[in-house]
Amino acid sequence: MSAERESRSGLGPSSAGSADNAEPADGLRNLHELSLPDVRMRYVSVRVGPMVRPLEQSDRYEAIADLRLVDRVPEQVQVHYDTARNLYLYAWHVYRFHVVAEHQALASLEMALRLALGQRGIVDGEGAFVDPSTQGSKKRSSRPAGLSQLMSMAARLGIITNDGLTRRAQWAQRLAEERLSIEHIQFMERNDLDRMDLPDTPAIPTAEELALDWLQQFVEGLPRLRNEYAHGSQMLHANVLRTIQIVCDLINQIWSDDKVNAGSG
Repeated sequence: MSAERESRSGLGPSSAGSADNAEPADGLRNLHELSLPDVRMRYVSVRVGPMVRPLEQSDRYEAIADLRLVDRVPEQVQVHYDTARNLYLYAWHVYRFHVVAEHQALASLEMALRLALGQRGIVDGEGAFVDPSTQGSKKRSSRPAGLSQLMSMAARLGIITNDGLTRRAQWAQRLAEERLSIEHIQFMERNDLDRMDLPDTPAIPTAEELALDWLQQFVEGLPRLRNEYAHGSQMLHANVLRTIQIVCDLINQIWSDDKVNAGSG
């Protein structure tokens, strides 16, 4: 079964919506409406094989329940991340919780990286990179590192790698489907068509799509998205599941068996 599809191919700030087009549902809910779906969820559909039907909350639950952290991840990170998962579920009732869930997930990744690098003695208790010349003193080496610096350091040390990403084939398949969709649109435009029968053939990822440096994209894109939220944003969209997927994959990689053993050695 396929849940709602991710329409953004990049990871930078999106202009999918803003407070300028607020809905009446964005105000405080009436008590008797708390359990009802947000009206905007009525317009989201899901494709199951050749059929398209309205999205249901059970579809969303199935998708988010699958994005679990491994047991080795510290409890404080688990709780922080599961708050993002719960926000995603409750966005069924409050549409604007989607972006709150995405922000929470990115903050969970930052927490996980800071904790993992702290366990390796690379950052101090406040998240600042350790300067060997200041060890044993009360002088701080620098300001707390942000998500961009933490991700770059983790990638440099091999704590997160492309090979450790478990959904690379799935993401490459998505790129291929987006490419094929664009090709269909361009064919229609060139031939002045207003409709066409799509061939029943799957999109095949190219060698370039399969070999894409996903980690570098994440190192560059996720901090930009995190900063957009951190400084106050009018961004509004529901396509946050892919970001939560990425965060789940990276956090699980940080606490995979080989990374944990390397960090404690």
